[in-house]
This record gives sequence, structure tokens and C-alpha cells, in this order.
Amino acid sequence: TPTLTCSRDIDKFTVSNSIGNGKLTYPVGLLTVDEVMYAGGKKLTGNSTYYLNTNQDWWLSSPDYISGSSVASEYYLGDNGAISGNTNNIFYGLRPSVSLAPTSTITQGDGTATNPYVVE
Repeated sequence: TPTLTCSRDIDKFTVSNSIGNGKLTYPVGLLTVDEVMYAGGKKLTGNSTYYLNTNQDWWLSSPDYISGSSVASEYYLGDNGAISGNTNNIFYGLRPSVSLAPTSTITQGDGTATNPYVVE
């Protein structure tokens, strides 16, 4: 069952150490497998109808496995919208993400490059 709750402060990557580990300089990261599944993604099954599918391959932050030789494999979102893993392809893209507090509101903008959202 996917979850967005992190129970250990040491695992909460945040700018401030009052609500997490304070390890970030900038509050930007990559999506996890759980976050993609909440948005409609499925492991190993393509889904071309949800908003995260960009018809490109891009990395997620969740580890797939570590082999006996200490080589890590990360999950990625495939060009068909499927969550996959076990690859060594270095040419996949990145899609940065930020997490907003539930009380955040969009006060201006439409999300385009020329009129970005203003979040308060």
C-alpha cells in the first residue's frame, strides 16, 4: 500500500530541521514510486492517460534494488507511463518536484513559463 507519510525525521529530507533532517539546501527532489502510483501510475503496466506520462523516460527517487556487487538500480517512469526498474541507462531525464503544505494556495498564474504559478 503506497504511503506519503514518513515516520522517521531522519528520513524526511527538508530545509528546516524542525520538521525533518534539515539536509536540503533547496527543497526540490524527485518523485517516489508511491507518489507516481497515487497519480495513476502502475508498475510494469503502461498508462498513457495520466498527467505524469510525458512519453519520455525519467528517473524516480525510489531504489529498485542493490545487487551483490553494490550496484544500485533505481525505478524510472517509462515512455509508456509504466513504473519500471533494473536499468543502467544514464540517458533518462529528471523531473524535479516540490511538496507544498496542505494550506498552500495558488494566488496568481496559469503554470506556463510566461505566467508561472505564485504559491502562498
